[in-house]
Amino acid sequence: MLDGETVMKRTLMMVMTVTVALGMMSASFAQTAGPRGGGQQGQGQGQRGGGQGMRMGPEVMQKIEAAHKKVLKELKLNADQTKKVDAAVKKRDDARKKMRDQMMKDREAGKQMDRTAMQAAGKKIQDTFNADMKKAMGDANFKKYESRMKEEMKKIMEEAQKKGQGGGGARGGGKTGGN
Repeated sequence: MLDGETVMKRTLMMVMTVTVALGMMSASFAQTAGPRGGGQQGQGQGQRGGGQGMRMGPEVMQKIEAAHKKVLKELKLNADQTKKVDAAVKKRDDARKKMRDQMMKDREAGKQMDRTAMQAAGKKIQDTFNADMKKAMGDANFKKYESRMKEEMKKIMEEAQKKGQGGGGARGGGKTGGN
């Protein structure tokens, strides 16, 4: 089953990448949306502008959450499985929040962000989440979940990239028009 393993590894890497990106995105929104005023917002926007790839805004995150719920509904899990899946999601979300909070605390203290450490922490959170999900729903359902989430994520990311080409700058990318 080397082919299945390859697919699973790619899926896990994609999910991990999304997790890390969501963590980074949340921190940058928190930084620019704070009570500090326009000067700080301008600085934050400039820092995000160059070469970091597509940002995932709240709309994309909502679509990811909706896709997650849709896929879980398709799996028709029983009450016990659903309870365990909900616990796994809460555990992951709490771990992400803790990571973001620490990152913000470090940033406010003037510490430089250690991307390698952040990626390792994000990977650990995602690996734990995947193990918890697999345990909660069973191997067969977890494989279906991963496959369907990969499909949904591909759609969401393609749509976000299309929307982001030339028109997403009003939120801070420096562009103000041009859909």
